[in-house]
Amino acid sequence: MARQLVDVINEYCYRQLGVFPNIERPKGYNDKINWLKLYDQMADHVTCCNKLLARAYVAERCAPGCLLGIYQISKSVDQIEFDVLPERFVLKSNHDSGTVHVITERRGLRRVKREIRRSLKRTYGLNTGEWAYSHISPYVFAEEYMPGPIVDYKFHCSLGQIFWVQIIADRASGTPKETIVDEHYTNLPLHMDHKMVHEPQGPPRPSSWGGMRALARKLSEPFRYVRVDLYHYQDRAVFGELTFWPLAGCYKTKDEPVFGQMLDIDTCFKRPIIHDVVHKQRSLRRAIKDLTRKPIPHFPRTTL
Repeated sequence: MARQLVDVINEYCYRQLGVFPNIERPKGYNDKINWLKLYDQMADHVTCCNKLLARAYVAERCAPGCLLGIYQISKSVDQIEFDVLPERFVLKSNHDSGTVHVITERRGLRRVKREIRRSLKRTYGLNTGEWAYSHISPYVFAEEYMPGPIVDYKFHCSLGQIFWVQIIADRASGTPKETIVDEHYTNLPLHMDHKMVHEPQGPPRPSSWGGMRALARKLSEPFRYVRVDLYHYQDRAVFGELTFWPLAGCYKTKDEPVFGQMLDIDTCFKRPIIHDVVHKQRSLRRAIKDLTRKPIPHFPRTTL
């Protein structure tokens, strides 16, 4: 079956937030992210959502040393030669978000392989309106391992300008902590991700902060909005990935409207839509389940 992208976006936001996004007059952060899904579509989004092709994008624009090493790439996790890999490595898929497995011992490999097989069969973003992922051919790859503790530095940017930085620590504990700072590392009394604990005072400023800022500015230059995910590793800035629609535009903290004000982007100029129809194959079980769910009320159609 096929649906218009705007319908997918409206339905997903309603299921997550209980309200429809104001796509035509976006003010909040969620509204603007969902506006971008529709009206700021670029071929470079497909390239940069692909974790492997994004490396080529970074390599063309930045000095060497900001990319972690890759050991193997394959269409199937069963074709990865685990015997020749280092003792510790990271397995990722290139076509989605969240398929990341840190391998420090081989006992859990059977479960990891099973999970990666499932992820490689899945078309990510169909239900959330994150259209670019459906154009990516899935691969699995083994990447260099960064010993912990690892801190994420997520630079929220527009056209080479840094709006704010989301610092996430203690992921390994199961209770990640989030701190928001500006580009000068000044703490901001804001909380973005409801799934994380708000930590007003973040970790000490890393020595590679200047390199991180330069890297985030450079990588974000072509995009009206992108989150540039970076790490501090071996006294240098290291690239993680580029994210264009964080949490699919469904944040729930009280500061979400404030982030919308900070995300000062031009919503007057709309790019021609290059991906408007979402094709989705459903199993009979899923179709029956959907029929029994609470119906979604009529929502206003966006003029395309």
